[in-house]
Amino acid sequence: MAMQQFTARYGNDTQLLGKVYRAPPAGWAADWVMTQGGVEIARWSYSDSDPRRVIASGVDEGANALAARDSVKLDTGVAGLYSVEVVGVNTQADYLRLMGYLEMLAVVRRVGVTEAVPGQVRVLLDLGVGMRGFRTLVAGGSTLRALTEAPVEGEPSTGLPRFSLQ
Repeated sequence: MAMQQFTARYGNDTQLLGKVYRAPPAGWAADWVMTQGGVEIARWSYSDSDPRRVIASGVDEGANALAARDSVKLDTGVAGLYSVEVVGVNTQADYLRLMGYLEMLAVVRRVGVTEAVPGQVRVLLDLGVGMRGFRTLVAGGSTLRALTEAPVEGEPSTGLPRFSLQ
């Protein structure tokens, strides 16, 4: 294909080719094809009254095609409501830091405090992932550290996932 010579010049073998044209009744339309190494990986059409959206559809759907092809599926568990205990919350500053951290996580849809005692807070998290995904996410940061599920000697077991505020 003649276009492969142009993309090879830039060290890339992925191409997005499109034809944008007038098309009643919507006004504008585009037919797109994405190839890599001369092999078609996606093809789609789009129409709209705004030619800018029609042109943008090439990039939007092209990104979706690449993401679908290259993404790695992770088993993050079932989304839902999870009760969690966090220890090491000893001051108002600790509490505010914990709440700020939880609320900035993209997977946390809502946080509700169900119990607060000196040194510990129990929260109900509405998660977009399961507890497995939440644990994986917080393990990459430095704010929360997962504690073992086994009861600590001298403390009653709650059966809840426990984390320590760092």
